[in-house]
Amino acid sequence: MATLADFTYTVIKQITDVLQSTATGGTATTIVDTAQLTQVAEHWGKGTVWILSGAHAGKVVVVSSYVPNTLTFPTLTTTVGNPRYGVAGAEFPWVELVKAVNQALSEEGVYVLDDDTSLTGDGTTLEFTLPAGVYKIKEVWIKDSLPSPLDRHPSHHWGQLNGKLIFDNNCAPWDNYVIEIIHEIRHPEAGVYSDVIDDEIDLDWLKWKSIENLMLWAIREYGNNPQKQYAQFLQNARDMLLNKRPLRNISVRIQTA
Repeated sequence: MATLADFTYTVIKQITDVLQSTATGGTATTIVDTAQLTQVAEHWGKGTVWILSGAHAGKVVVVSSYVPNTLTFPTLTTTVGNPRYGVAGAEFPWVELVKAVNQALSEEGVYVLDDDTSLTGDGTTLEFTLPAGVYKIKEVWIKDSLPSPLDRHPSHHWGQLNGKLIFDNNCAPWDNYVIEIIHEIRHPEAGVYSDVIDDEIDLDWLKWKSIENLMLWAIREYGNNPQKQYAQFLQNARDMLLNKRPLRNISVRIQTA
């Protein structure tokens, strides 16, 4: 599974220059690199830093200020040491990167599978009101309420109608057996760098869809500047999306309590 940090780093490298290097020093609020951070003051101001190794590997921070050799950011509570890192300028801010990913994840047809185990059979009831949030059922399984992986089987005698799960006559779930409902849900919104993108999502599709969203934002924000090639990036993304689908051909189920 890719984290939001991993995924956005892949996206940003596709659309703009990213300086990747190894720090020569640092604190809980700075990365120091006397070899590569030689640009003029504020060149990286309001940019985004991906920490790629060390104690804070996998974290993303926004640059609050920059002077030659030093990136400053909100405290990480402990020193960063000498990590590998990547830094991008403020042209595509972290907040817009995250927004572009979430816009893609909210597209129609983008879903992951969840399972609900809150209903229990009694041997006679055929009609059950679906739990809140359960709408598009894909599969129904019946399993012993006691931990017994061998005593679990699919049910093929059910239907979904008007917010209810309805079993065929003489097919009521057994007494005290759990009704496991596999159903579609929207992918949870990603908010922080450690949030995970579900394996059911095709990451190549998500990358190009996120880039499409970013370029639409950039054209609105900055105008269609030919030197920046936003329109070209937009067309490239749309070309890449032509034969791609949001979901991979796998089934990963998220077990809920």
